[in-house]
Amino acid sequence: TDVLVNIAFCNGSSRATSLVREFCEKNIYPILGRDAIREIYMDSEYTSFPMINYFVVDRLSNTDVIMCLKRNKKVDQLAREVIAEGQWESYGEDYEIAGKSFTLSSLAKSLHLVVKRSKKTGELRCFGTTFQGLGNREVLERYRLRWPLENGLKDLIHSYFIDHILGKDPEKIETN
Repeated sequence: TDVLVNIAFCNGSSRATSLVREFCEKNIYPILGRDAIREIYMDSEYTSFPMINYFVVDRLSNTDVIMCLKRNKKVDQLAREVIAEGQWESYGEDYEIAGKSFTLSSLAKSLHLVVKRSKKTGELRCFGTTFQGLGNREVLERYRLRWPLENGLKDLIHSYFIDHILGKDPEKIETN
């Protein structure tokens, strides 16, 4: 119960999302089962709408996601709607946030989009969740929970050279 699993694909490319799907299908679901997964936190490399659809609708309908959204035409269109309503609230000294829930035909659940804007530069980052009832601030606070884990993994990689496999044959890879 309440086990945290982190999957990071370094040096990903356009195939990275298919690698995540394949890895889950072959390694995670046979062990844990699909019903065991309640929450998924995704970074922007993996959050195109087909990927959200895969995790939330096609495979794990009881699962909710919190994610930093990859900027594309659809995300930018939704962000413009949030910005047009102009209901900004301060988020720390340097940022302001606004949000809105959307019903998207591609998702079985509604998507709550939070736009975070830098007061100095106007730069935007978009975050989304399928969790219902979370406020804008709560979405960002819950998304932040993944950083201590990710930083810990980066430290392990740096300290133990986990990203440098010392051979190509199966025995050396397994030993590594």
